Amino acid sequence: MLRANSSQAKGPVERFNAKFSAPHARPENLHREINLSRKALRDILCRREMHYVGLQLSLSWKRRMLILERKALTDGLVGKYVEIFDFADGSVEVRHKGVSLRYRCFDKEQRVEQGVIVENKWLSKALARVAEQ
Repeated sequence: MLRANSSQAKGPVERFNAKFSAPHARPENLHREINLSRKALRDILCRREMHYVGLQLSLSWKRRMLILERKALTDGLVGKYVEIFDFADGSVEVRHKGVSLRYRCFDKEQRVEQGVIVENKWLSKALARVAEQ
């Protein structure tokens, strides 16, 4: 009767660990506590990019046009850079010197379906007829 070799009975992970693992240099836990707030940690663990603000208070990001809301603060941003914070949960913030700026998003890849255009043409004719009556 053949007996399986002990290394063959183990899976690839167990064989790898048996071959390359080493004992700990120190048995105690040397990890340190993080002394940061959740908001600070969220700002650190996100993707950040600098983008140029154009004349129309707009900037391009991921094939989208972000248009900043016109305010006293944003009027002075033309020709300057703002920072975009892209968080892991999908939310996005535009900030300048730590101040969050309001914006609206315009998707450059919007497509208009032909059926919608035809329906709008019929709607305009119907509205014209109602206006005549």
